[in-house]
Amino acid sequence: NIVDELKRSQAPDLVGICLKERKVVDLSNQAILISRYGKEYDIDSSASPILSGSGGLLGAVLVFRDVTRLRRLARQMAYDASHDVLTGLVNRREFERRVERALISAKQRDATHTLCYLDLDQFKIVNDTVGHMAGDELLKQVAHLLSGIFRQRDTFARLGGDEFGLLLENCPLDQAVVIANDVISRLREKLFTWEGKSFQINVSIGMVPISALTQSSAQALSQADVACYTAKDLGRGRIHIYHL
Repeated sequence: NIVDELKRSQAPDLVGICLKERKVVDLSNQAILISRYGKEYDIDSSASPILSGSGGLLGAVLVFRDVTRLRRLARQMAYDASHDVLTGLVNRREFERRVERALISAKQRDATHTLCYLDLDQFKIVNDTVGHMAGDELLKQVAHLLSGIFRQRDTFARLGGDEFGLLLENCPLDQAVVIANDVISRLREKLFTWEGKSFQINVSIGMVPISALTQSSAQALSQADVACYTAKDLGRGRIHIYHL
């Protein structure tokens, strides 16, 4: 049984096509062969006609090549290229790509999204007091704590250092404020402990809407960054919205 890797639909009959068209036929989509015992193999497959000396059609040869290991490595490389090694979150490059995609949908479908920039307020204190291993552990705990509270369509990313990005798709600003306040509350309730020392965690959040009026994804990211640092300047542990 051979199915398409993504759609899981039945693959086309290569032998039937090969015999009809009298030429070599390859599966254009990535295919999976499911054995009679249910085990799955990533395969490349092709069918070639067998012709007699006079050009008559004698049959066809169907060839499968097991590429399970190669595709597994390719998927891992693609994942590594778009995700942060420490936290497992989407990385800056992939986040910027998704912001660009959100902007396109805003202009084409008049959709409204909200972009948030998050910066941990006590991260430097943790690093300076108990070391960088503790700082790394804090980042992993923050990623784990927050990544489960957003919708599947949203993107939570680590942008670098103690900075995170949040793209709330098809989310108006007032609803985004509610979500951001929930983020602040959850982190404020968390006490990070390392080697007997405890730290209360706060986060400053800058927000900017992405709409048809947004000029570019770079502009939106810059505005969210400015709003985040304004929130820190105004006292930390709060939200600031960038107003055009």
